[in-house]
Formats: sequence, C-alpha cells, structure tokens
Amino acid sequence: MSSKMIGKNNPSWKGGRITKKCIFCEKDFLVYPYRKYTALFCSRKCSNNVTLNNKGRRSKVKHTQGYIMLWTPGHPYAKNGYVLEHRLKMEEYMGRFLNKEEVVHHIDGDKTNNSIENLILLNNQSEHMKLEMSLRRFFV
Repeated sequence: MSSKMIGKNNPSWKGGRITKKCIFCEKDFLVYPYRKYTALFCSRKCSNNVTLNNKGRRSKVKHTQGYIMLWTPGHPYAKNGYVLEHRLKMEEYMGRFLNKEEVVHHIDGDKTNNSIENLILLNNQSEHMKLEMSLRRFFV
C-alpha cells in the first residue's frame, strides 16, 4: 500500500477504519490502518476453513458463485489447479471422471452442502434446466 492510500486518502476510509472483503465468506469487515499486517479473514471461523498446502496455496477456496473448490492440480478438468468439490465427490462416488457435459445438482440448493446424499448427476445442462424449472413450478 502506498503512502498516498493511508488514512483518509484511502477510498474505503470510514473514520479511521478500512473495510475489506473476507477471502472465504466475502463479507465486509473492518481493518485498522495502523496495524502492521492486514487481515484476510473476517473471523477465526473463516480462517480455520481455509488451509494451506505444502506449496503455500490454499487447498480449499470459495468460488465467486459460492461453490467450494479444492486444490487438485493433477485433475484433467482442473482450472488453475482447482476443481469444484461437488464434482470431485460425485467422481469419487461414481468411480470415474465426469464428462464436461455432465452436471452435478445440489438437491437442497445449498452450494456448500456437498454430501453425496445431496447431489444428483444429470447428463447435460438441458436436463439440469428442466429439473430447475420443474422445482420452481412446484415450490412457487
């Protein structure tokens, strides 16, 4: 951080405090500008959810859309070394790699609940949209 961005010159200044986003849950939290180290997490609970692997990368991160991603660089469909956890759980259950066309659906709608009882494997995005539309008609 440059000296121009310290204190009141910082655009996120709020009366002596600076707000940041938690890298795990993406909530805003306060950071005081006079501290030597800036925090990355809003609470100890969030910092416990993120662990580092031996190369210093986070082995478990939260995707911008709310899905949990795991560090698995050897996976054939890894993007920047990360794979969606619900797809890994379904692959482990099925005993094979999933095709790119196959979609894993969360039954309860909670993107972080990756238990195998909460997941359904669908052949393609078209089947997934049909399921989503039928559920919306049923519950609305």
